[in-house]
Amino acid sequence: MPWKLLSITSATFVLGSAMTCQADVPFRVKNCSDTKIDYETYNGSDGLESIPYEDGALGAKNSVSDDANYRKLVCHTGQFCKLRMEPNGFEDQPKKVIKVQAHHYMRIAEVKEGVRRFEDIWGNVSNLSSPIIVYTISDKEEHCKDHLNDPKEAKR
Repeated sequence: MPWKLLSITSATFVLGSAMTCQADVPFRVKNCSDTKIDYETYNGSDGLESIPYEDGALGAKNSVSDDANYRKLVCHTGQFCKLRMEPNGFEDQPKKVIKVQAHHYMRIAEVKEGVRRFEDIWGNVSNLSSPIIVYTISDKEEHCKDHLNDPKEAKR
């Protein structure tokens, strides 16, 4: 009789764990630029993007190396994750949130400097440095020196 109780308890634990456990949604990012980039990931279904699932920094590419390493980033649920990036050293930041499919590779090719004209409520005008992030997304790994096929830009 005790073995039946043990079997039922074990089966309940295994089934309960399987039903509540959800795997993270992974994707990989490579920073080929010379700029450190802070990031936040969000679940694909998070419409407000108010609470990041993960945050951190992507270091700049080592200048003596021909390539950079991919870093695994994750969100928790969905078929894709959302990624917000903020390159260091700029007065203004892009508001664009990029969608990256699960198990895909994002290569940040470069961070260019743009300028955004800003006018306050009193009519004072200033020019703010604003990054333009050039990137690609692929279903396979790409090297920093590879040709940019279908490059995209994230900017303000």
